[in-house]
Amino acid sequence: MARGEAVRSAGQLLPTQAAEVRTWAVDNDVELAFLPTYGSWLNWIESEFAALRYFALNGTDHRTHDEQNPTIGAYMH
Repeated sequence: MARGEAVRSAGQLLPTQAAEVRTWAVDNDVELAFLPTYGSWLNWIESEFAALRYFALNGTDHRTHDEQNPTIGAYMH
């Protein structure tokens, strides 16, 4: 990818939008990356969030973010 070039994931693009979006992408030097409908696993951060949920948050019942934050922090360190 060239410096300054933007890449945008184009999941679930409706056929009625395709021509307009492709034209915009060409005009703005944007490369579209078409992903499968159920392709969130292709995004590396999704696996990180899955592990966080499984190892740190399963079985917990935090009532606020302030209660939950130490648990997440302990998992990350």
